Amino acid sequence: MTTAAALWRKIQGTTTPETKKANEYFEDYLRRNGSSAETLSAMKEIIDEFAVRTPRMFVSKCIDGRVHGSKGKGYPPTTITFSRTEGNNMDTGLNNTVFWRRINRVTLDAKYNTPGVPALFIALGHRSGSDIKHAKEPGYHALGCAAHSANDAAALEAVVKQAKAVRERYRPEELYVLHGMTDTDDMSERLYFPDGTIIDSAEIIETLQNAGKTMQQPADIFTKSFLTSPLDDTATALYVHNLRPGKLLEGVEAPMYRDFQTALAMETYLLREISKAEKRRQGNDIIDDQVFEEVWKRLQGIKELPESLKGPFLYQILWNIAYALYQRMRMGTLDKKEQDVHLSHGETLVCYGDGFEVLSRNKAVLVKTGRGNDMDALNVAKKVLMNNRNHHKQEHPPLVHINVEVSDDLGSFDAFNDQILSKVSTMTQAIDEVFGLDVRILTTYSYKFEKRFYPIQVRPSSDTGEEDPRLSYPVDIIQSLTSRTLTRIELQRRENTFAHMMQE
Repeated sequence: MTTAAALWRKIQGTTTPETKKANEYFEDYLRRNGSSAETLSAMKEIIDEFAVRTPRMFVSKCIDGRVHGSKGKGYPPTTITFSRTEGNNMDTGLNNTVFWRRINRVTLDAKYNTPGVPALFIALGHRSGSDIKHAKEPGYHALGCAAHSANDAAALEAVVKQAKAVRERYRPEELYVLHGMTDTDDMSERLYFPDGTIIDSAEIIETLQNAGKTMQQPADIFTKSFLTSPLDDTATALYVHNLRPGKLLEGVEAPMYRDFQTALAMETYLLREISKAEKRRQGNDIIDDQVFEEVWKRLQGIKELPESLKGPFLYQILWNIAYALYQRMRMGTLDKKEQDVHLSHGETLVCYGDGFEVLSRNKAVLVKTGRGNDMDALNVAKKVLMNNRNHHKQEHPPLVHINVEVSDDLGSFDAFNDQILSKVSTMTQAIDEVFGLDVRILTTYSYKFEKRFYPIQVRPSSDTGEEDPRLSYPVDIIQSLTSRTLTRIELQRRENTFAHMMQE
């Protein structure tokens, strides 16, 4: 391994200006990832507490970077397993073993670790409320799901079909299956339950407003006493710098949505307290009574909803309502040009693989293996990225990040090759097919509960002795290691060196 200063010299010393710019981008990208990984590591106990109180969850989504991650549900990274395909189109035949293996992993995790609580599967499409509001305006560009040509009915049909296929193969007591739609404008969710019940965060906001309840900012769903009192949990108070809840929700820079550590701490705190309120059904000191009752009566009306899921769903829906209000408030502070940039596609790279949950919204077009035909998803991802580059010029070729995520220790070269190298090499071949020569590729691996990207090189030098210019980032965690020298201790030493280097 090399020092940070030496690494920077290597980046600056690469042959072409385009490659230099690509590597500078990757360098900044990896540093930001390292910062998020440090926060995740420091907050592990808090996240573990959250996971104990929630069902094991699998969520399938579109590759669209605007509907990224678990933030809109109030779930920390690492607590949801994701699938990503264009328009959430999925081959649900049994030949798509990657898809079904992911589901089986979640259901078996629930069977052994959360007895009495079924795993949860949600197939999500997405839409844009702006399409309805502004579609007739001259020159308006649709903001819905590009894979479905902004056809909301087609996007919904894709997730209905997927949920139906999954529901047919599992008993509801082992896997509870539903589908839904996310509005990419404000991140509000519309959930369709198996009995036909629809719970729509945006519709709940409108209903409460019509009933005279102020619903303009996230603080409006909480009680005044909660907003103005110190938190009653010492650990949570410490993580949020002893700020009162009202301050955590204040303004467009509200720490509960803009500060990673604060968000993680408050997600666990609110889940715990809302779950208590759901069980008591009285003495709720956190959520405004009118808001609480509106959501609660809808959950109570769902036929055959397992009791063990009511608390988590109550929390998820309440969080999503507050998050949608925050996004609306934030949008209201932007001028027309800033709004257009925020609402439109703005992804700057394609991410292929797993482990990208800590990336920010609209950062990357996200493609996971398991579509049934990855090439379809990658071709759509390339189309989105190239269209973005037409509107927002970049000084480097298109960028792709390939990452393989593992949960096991990698104690031998054989294990590393089987779980990482061979997979990354295969995925790189798919990128070759879709992007050709005009691309720069970052190849990495990560651990499921850490989310830090460790760069590796999988492609040997060409016959002429020259390295493939597409794989340009000049760091390889396992450089020169062999079946004799790659041990868990040596690999961990190199991983730690890289992590420290990213902090310099």
